[in-house]
Amino acid sequence: MAHTFLLFCWNLISLVNSCAAIMYDRISWEDDSLVITFPRAKNDQEGRQCEPKLIYVNPINPEICPILSISILVFTGGCRNGTSRLLFGAHA
Repeated sequence: MAHTFLLFCWNLISLVNSCAAIMYDRISWEDDSLVITFPRAKNDQEGRQCEPKLIYVNPINPEICPILSISILVFTGGCRNGTSRLLFGAHA
């Protein structure tokens, strides 16, 4: 889980608190990228200008591929509901 967390913080270029608060219902797919939507940011507490961030696959170096890492975490962690946190939730 720590490896996935590090990859997400790096690829999203976001604060640790933001990555720890990612929820399943804020994740979607757009073409070939994973879309993460943050409800608010440190400098935008109302969330008026929060744009979704995209994460792409790294087929050349699978050790640092965020999509592969999150896939392994999701498939080994079991089923969760949409409002639970992706990385640090009740069942994480």
